[in-house]
Amino acid sequence: MLDADPWAAAQGFLPGRARELSTIAARWRVAASDGLQAVRITGEPGIGKSALLGAITGAVIGDGGRVARTRGDAAAPPLNPIARLVRTLAEGHGPEALAEGLRFDAEAVLALAPELRHGDEPVPAGRVVHLDIHRVADGFRRLLAWQAAVRPVALLIDDAANLDVASRAVLRNLVADRPVVHALLLVAEREEPEDEPALGDDTWATVVRLLGLPADELAAVIQRETAFTPGRALVDELAAATGGNPGFALEVVREADPARLAQGAVAVVSPAAEALARRRLHRLARLPGRDGIDHRLTVAAVLGDDIDLVLLEAVTSSSTPELAATLG
Repeated sequence: MLDADPWAAAQGFLPGRARELSTIAARWRVAASDGLQAVRITGEPGIGKSALLGAITGAVIGDGGRVARTRGDAAAPPLNPIARLVRTLAEGHGPEALAEGLRFDAEAVLALAPELRHGDEPVPAGRVVHLDIHRVADGFRRLLAWQAAVRPVALLIDDAANLDVASRAVLRNLVADRPVVHALLLVAEREEPEDEPALGDDTWATVVRLLGLPADELAAVIQRETAFTPGRALVDELAAATGGNPGFALEVVREADPARLAQGAVAVVSPAAEALARRRLHRLARLPGRDGIDHRLTVAAVLGDDIDLVLLEAVTSSSTPELAATLG
């Protein structure tokens, strides 16, 4: 293992996420020395889950580890996310080495990526492979253990809410078995009431929940991503309108009229800000015991007491006098 400098560099690359990166760095060190660790990264869309995975990728590689990354895709075939991990972990090994390293689990693993079995030979067409999910899970665990014995491995899964049932089963099997392998499993998934956690409800995984960024960190993200330095008043306005959500704040800036942006003003009611407000309202509306709460009070409660009234009018389809009567 190298020193911890790569994790400090990651904190500099990703403003406002020092605490989250410190938590994950600690799990990485335990995984590298003791055995499998798991982390769930949760938060609303645009909050920075994918950006955090990117920073983690650089830190792990800089710390002497190896990264295998995949993502959930509702349109992809079953086990496609696991097959991507297999291809990364098996990279550089020929069919003979894989067969020897995986032994009796080789067939189940190589069925996920037939090109690995045949090396430079063409992959036979038209062959239907029926996979036993338990054999696949066993084989994936053996492949991970084999490769992690060489150097620690970080498995990064983005958009985990879109993982297929079979891929979830493989990951849950890994977590439930908790083998002594030098690996860190990171699962990033949106936080919506209707979504079942990819690793299950009763997992022992550490949870890292991403919240909105403070104004100073939000300004740093905007400057880095757009080369535009927002003034304090504009940053405060963006933070209030988006709840510090960097993805939505960036969308607001990119959609803004350049002349108004140069003057330090943007239209608060952007599609991004309104979409974020509606998503938060939808989340609250799905919680039990909320029937009968006035719609305007509900929206105001979700968005916070510093929300711009223009945005509140747009989301609730209310007039300023109606809002004043409700909230006053």
